[in-house]
Amino acid sequence: MTGPGSQRPRVVLTTTVSVDGRVTTSRRERLLDPDVWERWRAVWPPDVEGLIEERRSWIEEHHAPTVTLEGSGTFVADEAVSPRVDAHRPDDTLLVDYLPRRASRWFVVVDSRGRVDWQFTGDDETALLVLTPDH
Repeated sequence: MTGPGSQRPRVVLTTTVSVDGRVTTSRRERLLDPDVWERWRAVWPPDVEGLIEERRSWIEEHHAPTVTLEGSGTFVADEAVSPRVDAHRPDDTLLVDYLPRRASRWFVVVDSRGRVDWQFTGDDETALLVLTPDH
């Protein structure tokens, strides 16, 4: 629990899943794919978009989040391999830490296998950070 003057961050989790815990029909599909997204939206009841916006507004108003955290499965398939693995590159170039510029908002992706290959680091308001292990 945090209070006034506390140095610890306040963490509020909000999650969204379907009844079966998945948000696509298979592990090979990504909601970022327009065809998958349209198929997913086609089964929504008419009030879902309004409810989603209401929820987003409530979270923003009550918690003013500064970080959005996603798992890598949102962006890459289970069988994807790290684009950074290259037998000809020295290990010291693979294990370089990089922390983007300071930003008021962050979009953070946890990627335990180093599969997300993003060159994009954010926009004027939000910085992107991909968390990968050091092994």
